Amino acid sequence: MTVRDISRRPRLMKLATFQGRTYRATGIDPDGTVTLCYDSPTPPPDSAFSRYRGLDVWVRTVRMEECDRVAQVNTGARLGPYWCQVFEIAEDGTAELIRSQATPGWEMVEPGIYRRHAHVSELRDYYESHTDLLFNYWRDRTFGSGSQVRP
Repeated sequence: MTVRDISRRPRLMKLATFQGRTYRATGIDPDGTVTLCYDSPTPPPDSAFSRYRGLDVWVRTVRMEECDRVAQVNTGARLGPYWCQVFEIAEDGTAELIRSQATPGWEMVEPGIYRRHAHVSELRDYYESHTDLLFNYWRDRTFGSGSQVRP
């Protein structure tokens, strides 16, 4: 397993802020817990983390209420007229892109998921979206799964 730098772009991950530090996370599990991940061969300063299966990942499970923030982070961009999600960017600048709509030049990898590769120089209008998972958890617990709260 490779060490993941949460500041490296593009980001397609869940993040949680706990005691002033931001970690890669699993999101909110059904029991209301969040597993924090510290990606490093050396242990984190917080001794409550434990090494995961001998890999260079340290984990700690906390209650979601202990987190200041839990978010799903996605990176998107425009390739020509099409908006897509930037899944990964290789060292040579080739980006792996995904979309949910059939589009000419995109291959279907599974129903409803289409993929294409393009150089980053072809992409425009990058953006990063952060979805607050603490809000979604609260909404689903308060109003039922699939409900929509409007401002």
